[in-house]
Amino acid sequence: MKNMFFTVALLFLATVSFSQVFTGKSNKETVLFADQKAVLQYNAGIEYYNDNQPDSAVSCFTRALSFDPASYDARYNRAVIYYEKGQYKKAIDDLIVLKQTYTNAEVYRLLGDNFREMNQLTTALTNYKEASVKESSNAINAFNIGAIYLAKQQYDEAIDAFTTAIGMDSDFAIAYNDRGIAYREKGDINSARDDFQKATLLDPKMDFSFSNLGDIRMKMKQFKEAETDFTAALKINPQNHIAFNNRGLARIQLGETAYALEDFHTALLLKPSFTEAKNNKAYALFLQQDYEQSLQMFNDLIKENPEDGSYYYNRAIVREMLRDEMGACDDWNKALSLGIKEAQNHIENCK
Repeated sequence: MKNMFFTVALLFLATVSFSQVFTGKSNKETVLFADQKAVLQYNAGIEYYNDNQPDSAVSCFTRALSFDPASYDARYNRAVIYYEKGQYKKAIDDLIVLKQTYTNAEVYRLLGDNFREMNQLTTALTNYKEASVKESSNAINAFNIGAIYLAKQQYDEAIDAFTTAIGMDSDFAIAYNDRGIAYREKGDINSARDDFQKATLLDPKMDFSFSNLGDIRMKMKQFKEAETDFTAALKINPQNHIAFNNRGLARIQLGETAYALEDFHTALLLKPSFTEAKNNKAYALFLQQDYEQSLQMFNDLIKENPEDGSYYYNRAIVREMLRDEMGACDDWNKALSLGIKEAQNHIENCK
């Protein structure tokens, strides 16, 4: 399940006003100084951004900076748009310029966001920590630190950081969710369950928290509860292909194979390349004794993933049910060569 990062890079939405300077006696010709031209361009950039025209906004902020290179607002907001457009290097260049003069937390925080997106996690962590020094009471800074530790698989450090964030903001739902992920990866299932439950209570619109809770229920063999959790996730987000797949697995455990097939089918409609759902659908067909369709699906999976031994192993079982002993033995030998040790038990029965 995906881990959600929380970004707080916000645009200044208020325009900036200035006084016009008039010269002459009767025509009142307006004379704009360079900084006033910068203000005009900055205000235009904000309007373009609010009208969902980010490229035009960038052009205006760039012109503003040509008139007033020291404008914090124009450069920071241009960096925000670069970040939103995925142009992380350009955003970083703007923020490094700002950092030479301004040392406020939001600059370091946005730097961290950009380095994180470039998968430069250590540099991102350094900037998030610097933001936390500048703004020690901001729960978002602690959360961002935890998110990087989670991505680096340093789960104890992640738990400490998320706990700090929760201590600052007891309603921080995503921090509970991500701390739950860290607990889950450490094998602390009970703590993970408690955190996912808390996250769903605090923010009932986070489908991934319900999915994470369902995943824990599956590990605890609480299949009916897991089915309920995955159903809740799907009510929030009917496009959640992972929740459909996982609910199908819960339903198989509950003996609801026909409903499981529907879930796997829907998961594949949403994401046709979802190999896990293909494998699970083939397994459900096998349970329904539809061996021919199951075999065809494993054939397709092997064509798509010729180096995955698990598909050869599964196809061998289907072939055995179809009385194709030679084909089954060939598949078990192939599965063993690809690292599936369980195939050895079957090979011993091959002639």
